[in-house]
Amino acid sequence: MSSDSRDDINRPAFIVIIPVYNEQRHLPLLLRDIQSGPEKLDLLLIDDGSSDETQTILQRVGVQYIRHATNRGKGAALFTGLCAARQRGYRWAITMDGDGQHTADHLQSFMDVCQRTSAQLIIGNRQNRRDQGMPLHRQLSNCITSVLVSLFSGVRVHDSQSGYRAYCLGDRAWRLCRETGFQFESEVILRLGKTGGKIAEIPIRTIYAGQSSRMHLLTDTLKFISLLLRSIGW
Repeated sequence: MSSDSRDDINRPAFIVIIPVYNEQRHLPLLLRDIQSGPEKLDLLLIDDGSSDETQTILQRVGVQYIRHATNRGKGAALFTGLCAARQRGYRWAITMDGDGQHTADHLQSFMDVCQRTSAQLIIGNRQNRRDQGMPLHRQLSNCITSVLVSLFSGVRVHDSQSGYRAYCLGDRAWRLCRETGFQFESEVILRLGKTGGKIAEIPIRTIYAGQSSRMHLLTDTLKFISLLLRSIGW
């Protein structure tokens, strides 16, 4: 047996992937939160062309990371990370946002569901969003997009914009995705629904501390509508 084969056999089933772009403010606390947890999961960060001290922090902490030379978008960063994790032999990738909204408290819950479900995607459903401080306009946006994605995919989802997820790396749906921006996460749901895939949800809490969204209202809305229309022909 080759050393590569032995590495695959001994490879843990799970890896945490975090796409980051100019997250020097939130990154140290997030990494400390994950690394101090009992799960001791492998970490892979995708630096999507940050211009602040993000790369310096990653080097100082000593975590695995891949850097895009330019800012290519959240979807491109996620795709890079998922491909790398699959090539390295992991079976599941748990994705978290790098802006400090997600906590490591739910990692074990994701792992538990992955091990007993037949679903190819597990989405963290941000419940009680108003009580957790989600701005009203983001509550409305998430509600509308979740309804539309559910209608076009044929699969009911309650939080289509949540970035806290677990992807089955052996599934084909995410590998078909071509969106490079925030629409990537909606495209995954749409493609899963079109191919009869299964999606599970778990409740999560989030931390809102004045983080501003990087979504551009007009351009990202138009891209989202275009994605929905194109999905009709899949």
